[in-house]
Amino acid sequence: MKRQNIGDVMVLDGGDRLAGVVTDRDIVVRCVAADKDPRTVTAGDIASPATVTVEPDTDIDTAVALMRNVSRD
Repeated sequence: MKRQNIGDVMVLDGGDRLAGVVTDRDIVVRCVAADKDPRTVTAGDIASPATVTVEPDTDIDTAVALMRNVSRD
């Protein structure tokens, strides 16, 4: 992620289906701050499984409302 200068990666289910998203924040909060070993934790262990998508023409208020309603642990 650092090399590519990106803050998130998509996690697939082993095929072509989206299973979740891992963000740099997920790594910090769900791995490092939780005192887990980043060398053994998998992307699937810390990925945010609740993915919500919108169409490109979705208005920003709708997108924000959806983001606020997504459950995070």
